[in-house]
Amino acid sequence: DRSPSRGLGDVYKRQALDIIVNDAATGALPYMSRSGGERVKAALSVILALAELKSSTAGVQLGFLFIDEPPFLDDKGVQAYCDALEAIQKRYSSLKIMAITHDPEMKARFPQSVDVVKTAEGSKVIYS
Repeated sequence: DRSPSRGLGDVYKRQALDIIVNDAATGALPYMSRSGGERVKAALSVILALAELKSSTAGVQLGFLFIDEPPFLDDKGVQAYCDALEAIQKRYSSLKIMAITHDPEMKARFPQSVDVVKTAEGSKVIYS
């Protein structure tokens, strides 16, 4: 938040969310000190928890989760990301997950896909 704080003149107040991940193996560590795969799992956990909190507060059931792949994943991180999405799907069997990716390895992990292909006539949507 870059707006001036009331009563503090020209001093700006910055708000941030500090996330500490508590893991049975490594203990409590800041989010940014974790590996790529660990950060993915933590980020997905926070996203899902906030969505679940919001939906229960509004009195609605989660139906869809649209999520983009993180840009910083190595091969191990891609596997951790896919594992986490599969775990979410098992926990919430009625939830439809749309993971946006350009990674062929990630696409191969899931039985259904929607591909958007650029053609001379415009974009074409392929369901498989």
